[in-house]
Amino acid sequence: DHDVYVLPGPMGQLFGGERSVATLLTRSRKPISSAAETALLADKGSFGYSNVRGRYSRRFADAREIDLSIGYRKGDGPAIYRRDDAYHYSGDIYFPVDGAYGVRTAGNLYDREGDYVVRPDFGGSQVRRERFDRSASISVDCHNSERSARGEFGYHHLRQGSYLSGVQKSRLNLTGHGLFALREWVRGNTAVKVDLSSDYLEYDDGFRNVSRTNVDLSLGVARWLTGLRWALTADAEYVESVGLLPSAAALLFRETDRFFAMLSAGYCEREASLLELHLPLRQSAIYGSAAASYTESGNSDLERERQLVANLTVEVGSIRTALALSLTGGKIFDGIDWQQSTIRDTLRVYAMFRPENGDVSFLDVAVQPRITIKDFARLNAGAAYHWLDYGTDSARPYTPTFQAFAGLELHVYWPQRLLHLYAYGEILYSDSYNGYAETALGEDPIANGKLSFAIKDFRMNFVFQNVFNRAYRSREHITFPGRYFYYGLTWSFLN
Repeated sequence: DHDVYVLPGPMGQLFGGERSVATLLTRSRKPISSAAETALLADKGSFGYSNVRGRYSRRFADAREIDLSIGYRKGDGPAIYRRDDAYHYSGDIYFPVDGAYGVRTAGNLYDREGDYVVRPDFGGSQVRRERFDRSASISVDCHNSERSARGEFGYHHLRQGSYLSGVQKSRLNLTGHGLFALREWVRGNTAVKVDLSSDYLEYDDGFRNVSRTNVDLSLGVARWLTGLRWALTADAEYVESVGLLPSAAALLFRETDRFFAMLSAGYCEREASLLELHLPLRQSAIYGSAAASYTESGNSDLERERQLVANLTVEVGSIRTALALSLTGGKIFDGIDWQQSTIRDTLRVYAMFRPENGDVSFLDVAVQPRITIKDFARLNAGAAYHWLDYGTDSARPYTPTFQAFAGLELHVYWPQRLLHLYAYGEILYSDSYNGYAETALGEDPIANGKLSFAIKDFRMNFVFQNVFNRAYRSREHITFPGRYFYYGLTWSFLN
C-alpha cells in the first residue's frame, strides 16, 4: 500500500530531501477511482514475531479523501531476554469546502517499547527502551479552475520521546511547532514550486532545556521536453545560532524506448542536531563488568556539515530486460558522526561515544541486471563496490567493501481456479567487515525463499529465512542461530 523509492545521490533534494548523499522516499498509494481500497496484513513467525496491520483508503466522488491505517508488531529476536513491541496509527483526510478550497488534516502516532540486553553472549545488563513519535498537521489549499496552480498554508506539530531505564537511564524529548506555505503551478512544459516554512524546536533531556528556530525558503523548477527533462532546486535556510545554510541540486534526465540516463549533482549544508550538541554526559556499567563503563556525550563544538555529491545512472535495454549502472561519489566536509574512543583511568576503562566532525570521501559503483521471461520468470541481481575514506578514523565500523545479491521469482497462473502461484528465492552476500569491538562480521552467503498463492483479493505467504541453516553474525555479540520461518496473509476485504 506504499511506494518505496531509493533515490541515489542528490536527486532526493528535488523531492524535499535534506541530504545530497541519498534519500529514502515513501509515498502512500492513493485510490484512482471512487471505490474503496482496503487491506488486512497479518504475519506470524519465529522468535516471537507477529505483525498485524489494516488500512482503509477511499476517494469519494465529491473529492473527499480518506486514508486510515492501524498496526501492531512484536518480536523477541534471536537473543534471549529481548522484547520489542510497537504499534502505530496514521490518518490523512481531505474535505473540499467548495470547488476551489479544501482542508487537509494528517497525523501519525508511533509507539515502541521493549527490553534490550547488551552483549548477551557475555551476560550483559538489561536496558528497557521506550520511544514514541507523534506528528500532526492541518492546512488549507486552493486550486484554480483549470487545476494547473495550487497554493497551501498550514501548521504542523511534532512530539518525540526516547526513554531508557535500568542500568542506563535517560529521558530525551523533542517538541516542534511550524508554519508552512507553498505555491506551485504548471505552464506548458514547465513546473514551478515555491516553499516557505518556519519551525520552532525544543529539546529537553531532564537536565537542560534548549530551543532553536529556523526559516527555510526553497525554489524548484522542472521542465520536460521530448526525451529530455531537467530540474533545478535552490534552498536557503536560516538557523538560529548557526546562520545561513544554502543548498542546491540539478538533474538532467533522458529516456528512449531502450535507453535511460540520469545525471544529478548537489550541494547542501546541515546543522548539528540539538541532541548531538547538548546530550549530557552519562556513564553506566552495561557491559557486564564493573571494570568497564559505557559513556556518551554530546559535543557543543560541532561545526556545520557540508555535502558535495554527484550521481550518474545509465540503463540499457527494455523495461523487462535491462542492465543498469550507477555511480555515486563525493565528499562530506566536517561530516557529523558518532565515534567511539577508549578512555582509561586508574579504576575503569571507558568506551566513549561522542559526535565528532571529520571529512569523508566516498565512491559507490553498482551494477544491476534484470531479465524477464514473459510472465513466468523474473531475475534480479546486483553487485556494489564501496570505497570510503574516513580520514582520521581508519577503523570504519560496519562498512563492507563489496555486496551482492541475486533473486529469481517464478509465476504460474491456473485460470480454471483463478489461482496465481509464486516461488521466490534469493542469495545475499556481504564481504567481511568489522564492528566496534569484533572483527570478521558478515562474509556468509545467506539464502532466503518465499512461496505464495493468490486468489482474487486474498494472498498467502510462506517465508523461509536462512534456508541452509547457517549460524552467522552480522552484528556484534549476536549470533543468528539458523533457519527461521514465518507465514502471513494479505486480504483486500472490501475491494
